[in-house]
Amino acid sequence: MADAFAFVAGGAVQAGSGLYLERSADRELLQHCLAGDFAYVLTSRQMGKSSLMYRAAERLADSSARAVIIDLTELGAQTTADQWYKGFLLLVQEQLGLREAASAWWDAHSNYAFAHRLIRYLREVALVERTERIVLFVDEIDTTLRLDFTDDFFAAIRFLYQSRAVDPELQRISFVLIGVATPNDLIKDAARTPFNIGHRIELTDFTRQEAAAIAAYLSLPAPLGGEVIGWTLRWTAGHPYLTMRVLRSLVESPPDTWTSSAIDARIHELFLGTSGERDTNLQFVRDMLTKKAFNREAVLVTYEQIRGGARVPDKELDQVASWLKLSGIVRRADGLLRVRNAIYEQVFDERWARVHRRLNVNWRRRLARAAAALLVMIVLVTIPLAIYALQQRSVALRQRAAAEDARLLAEENEKEAESRRDEAEQQLLTTQRNLQTAQEAVDALKPFDPKAAAQLSQQLNVASNAAETQARAFAEQRDGLRRERDEALALVQKLTQENAAQRQNANPSPAPAPPATKSDAVSDPSIPVSNAVGRGRGKADAGPGAPAQSEVEAVRALRDDLLQIERVLERYRDGYEALDARAIAAVYPAANVAGLQSALNQLSKLSYDLRVRLDDILVAPDGLTAKVTASETFRSTPKIGSAPAQSDTAVFTLQKAGGTWSIQSVKSNTRN
Repeated sequence: MADAFAFVAGGAVQAGSGLYLERSADRELLQHCLAGDFAYVLTSRQMGKSSLMYRAAERLADSSARAVIIDLTELGAQTTADQWYKGFLLLVQEQLGLREAASAWWDAHSNYAFAHRLIRYLREVALVERTERIVLFVDEIDTTLRLDFTDDFFAAIRFLYQSRAVDPELQRISFVLIGVATPNDLIKDAARTPFNIGHRIELTDFTRQEAAAIAAYLSLPAPLGGEVIGWTLRWTAGHPYLTMRVLRSLVESPPDTWTSSAIDARIHELFLGTSGERDTNLQFVRDMLTKKAFNREAVLVTYEQIRGGARVPDKELDQVASWLKLSGIVRRADGLLRVRNAIYEQVFDERWARVHRRLNVNWRRRLARAAAALLVMIVLVTIPLAIYALQQRSVALRQRAAAEDARLLAEENEKEAESRRDEAEQQLLTTQRNLQTAQEAVDALKPFDPKAAAQLSQQLNVASNAAETQARAFAEQRDGLRRERDEALALVQKLTQENAAQRQNANPSPAPAPPATKSDAVSDPSIPVSNAVGRGRGKADAGPGAPAQSEVEAVRALRDDLLQIERVLERYRDGYEALDARAIAAVYPAANVAGLQSALNQLSKLSYDLRVRLDDILVAPDGLTAKVTASETFRSTPKIGSAPAQSDTAVFTLQKAGGTWSIQSVKSNTRN
């Protein structure tokens, strides 16, 4: 009867125990070790990495080379750089049997940097006391992801290889890094990484030829043993852990029950039923696709595409593709990514991916929407305040220039100012609500992704402080503008009274003028209307009660009016789009303008698309009145999440008095 203990599922196959199937990776790794090359085996869990390492160490001993196996989990993750490096060299000393005590040597050379001491110990102690080739296998290299000081460790490995040209003795020492990570995860600095000078060892699934050696351990006639292996590979596709797990379970029952249907039943019992939720391999894949995924939605969407048969290429620099391969759920086949085996395809089916992607959207998108809305509001709330401030100052100047115009402008502007203040205050309240919503979303995210939640919480604190500063500055500015407005209105009243007295003395009362009529007589396509005004063309008619003019004079007058309106609208548009230091200075303290401008530029990049259309020109008793519609679209794309485009339709009322056009009122409606 077959020995169940021969089928090791999970954990390394040690020398002299368990069934070990040799793969092409065994020969490739041994070849690079004997050549003194730097190599690395970075792949998914339970693919046989540690077994490969132990088998290579055995073969190196047969070739008179010394292998040092360092499991980095032994050094711990809650440690200092000094403890970590010293512990590393202690393991080297113990396994090589070096006389020079690593601990004492390390302390005696404390004036050197950690990585430099590592290099010197290997060069001045290990290579001096040992004359054979030394291969350092560093297992569980992914534990360095939780440490913030190991970039120098990888840089030291690179230095040892690059220094061989000047120190040939360094050719006797080499490294093999093993773990569950990608090279880019382990070290970010491409100039210091050793991986671009190393050799990647691909640890693939068992092929049918490699798995055929298992038949001898099943104690079955050759044809039947081959059939059992075939039935198993139909589900596992040669995955080392899954294959050994199925066969170990199978050999615990009598051989006469080893049928195709019996293997199917074992598969369902082990992986597809409730017990599959406790399987360590499936749990690892599940966590990699959900809890640990750097971008769960992108990972799951790409996986769904692969599972659906889409041709997704395996690109070396594609972070999503690398993550899917690292999880073990896909493999490379003819340059494309394929689901690794039938077990994974059934466990992680379309429904599973859809449900977990929806869970991700519920939490992450909610947070992204709240954060995006918050950041957009913080930026957009400056716009009405800045425009309000610029308009108020512009109004004050015009009030002092012409009493009649100033009186009308002051009356209209007072209404507009109140509307702008109400709008700004409402947006500040909205910002505060968004802050609260975003904080709730951050709190909800903490159990799923503490690191992301912490980062977003910091950003929310910055935004909250900015909102409070903005509120205080707005209150101060509002008081100042009110004083400025009151002074301007007082001057207006004085000038108005003076002008009224002058007119009363100089002229009798004029006859009542007819009501305003909509102009519709002039429509000359030769009038050069600017693109800034829009596609529409204004039309004016000297109707009843209007000044007597010839048609040519009316056309010329209308053209002049259109050009003046164009310039007024351009000035307004320029002021509206200028979200720069001037606009921010109207809301924030002047000392912080530069820093806040930089911060806003980082938080949000606003783009505008403004189109202006002249609707009509009305002839009124006291001059001409124009109505203009401006349609504007602005899109905000913050660093966190995304925001939809918003459109703003504004109706401008302009009046010509004293030969000059000016904006009397603006009514807008913003919508998503």
